[in-house]
Amino acid sequence: MGVFYTIYYAIMTAAPPTAGWIFDRTGGARGAILFGACLFALVLPAAMLIRKLKVVPKAAAAQEGV
Repeated sequence: MGVFYTIYYAIMTAAPPTAGWIFDRTGGARGAILFGACLFALVLPAAMLIRKLKVVPKAAAAQEGV
């Protein structure tokens, strides 16, 4: 979860200026809202990917039956 939240907060830091830049370029809120919706839609697949790539120590894997 540490990796997930590190990436999450990095994106949350960069997203508002990026959304503002999109707003300025397009002249309307539609592009910025679509950008935010795309970021929101990527959270679940990213969490599932990070969970799938999780490294389990050998001792814990033996206890879990992995």
